[in-house]
Amino acid sequence: MTRPIVFFIDDDPNILQAIVRITRREQYQVATFDDPLKALAELATREIAVVVADQRMPGMTGTEFLEKVRIQCPDTIRMILSGDAEIDSILSATEVSRFLNPAESSLEHTSSLIRLQVFQLSKKL
Repeated sequence: MTRPIVFFIDDDPNILQAIVRITRREQYQVATFDDPLKALAELATREIAVVVADQRMPGMTGTEFLEKVRIQCPDTIRMILSGDAEIDSILSATEVSRFLNPAESSLEHTSSLIRLQVFQLSKKL
């Protein structure tokens, strides 16, 4: 059985390095991207279980990116990572499964939420 794949998209390399470090023992594979366009291109080549995108990235917001993911892969779970206080505008801009605020949750907590999403997704299959 292949492990589910989780994409993380963030323009901050320190965040991406921390995500790789924290999730290295998880039951899912992690792919990180600092460019949303590269992630979209890769999305077309693999089945992705969960996508976690930062809201503030140069060239494309997380909500814009997740809207493209929704169109391309409607069954993929979409999560947004943002420190913005504008939760309602972010959530109404696209259909996301979960809003993650780094000020309120650690990356370990984020990893746990993704593990739960992957587990729930595997139960549906």
